Amino acid sequence: MTVNRTNYKHVAEYLDYVQACGTCSPESISRYRFYLKHLLLWADEVPLSDACSIRQPFPEYAAQIPSPKQAGAYLAAESQKKLVGLARRFFEWAKSAYGPHYRSITPLWIKTMRPVRPSTPPAVKDHDYVTLDEVLRLATWPIDRSNLALWATQASAAMLFLSGQRSGAYVTTPISAISIEQRLIEQRPELGVHTKNGKSATTYLLPIPELLEVVGAWDAYVRKYLAPQSVWYAPVISRWGSMSFSDAAPGRHRNQALVKRFNQLYALVGLPYKHPHLFRHGHAVYGLKHCRTLMEYQAVSRNLMHSNVQITDAVYAGLESKERARLIAGLSNNAECQPGGDLTTLLNQISPGDYTRAIYMLSQRML
Repeated sequence: MTVNRTNYKHVAEYLDYVQACGTCSPESISRYRFYLKHLLLWADEVPLSDACSIRQPFPEYAAQIPSPKQAGAYLAAESQKKLVGLARRFFEWAKSAYGPHYRSITPLWIKTMRPVRPSTPPAVKDHDYVTLDEVLRLATWPIDRSNLALWATQASAAMLFLSGQRSGAYVTTPISAISIEQRLIEQRPELGVHTKNGKSATTYLLPIPELLEVVGAWDAYVRKYLAPQSVWYAPVISRWGSMSFSDAAPGRHRNQALVKRFNQLYALVGLPYKHPHLFRHGHAVYGLKHCRTLMEYQAVSRNLMHSNVQITDAVYAGLESKERARLIAGLSNNAECQPGGDLTTLLNQISPGDYTRAIYMLSQRML
């Protein structure tokens, strides 16, 4: 299969434009390049300016892309949504940048660039995350601390759960950005932290004493031997059976190194492996399960660096079925909520799903 040269040139120009806007991280640009490669392969030798003449619509093509993770399966619905959405934005840009050249690409046709709905809804899966019991076992398993690589991995397990950081941000966080005493992390790109979409925020650690003790011990050790600008998850080298910190800056594949070390820690402890990102899920579920007020719910959402609570609710509110069963079974033990009760007390007790009822009660009082 060949690629039209002009198509390739226009896609490259679009990526340069997106990068120049400064709204995307280098990781996002790399992901966009991968997505737009499928647009080029779909068009083949047909100019993208004549894409409307291609018999198979791009959304249908995207729905038939094989999954890179599961043999015999297709690209996940969320990935299809991103892929088709990016293609739509490309054509909107192309119409603006090369108007006469793309005159056959009409705004109405661009609107047809929507992901294909699956014929059957995807099966609902229990929410997967690292539990508090699991992370306590991983982080407090007895080890020889002269094995710096293993000690760093235990500290990483504790820190990822406490902070809810994405692993890409965690492995690039310098010592100077972390304060165990104040239980905070400055997740700021200007400090070298690789946050998603270049977001910047001060986030806070969960108040779990056993895990704070683990990260506190590692923090004291790295501060003793490393400069403030060194990364907290420090590179370790082994020479003649002895481990020490490396002066080298973390490489591009630091994330993969973390995954490899986590595999080793899980095997040592005897637990089934879970990806480092699932510690972020565990942080979120732990926080949401302990929320009692709307302000606490918002605090957890902002600590995850989400733009709004709807994102948090959509991603994390689906607890596993066993937890859901426990909560439903305990409903009869809860006091009945009376409309005449104090509104402030009610708002401090209700879950996010009861906000509509609270608004109704307030409107009744105003009549």
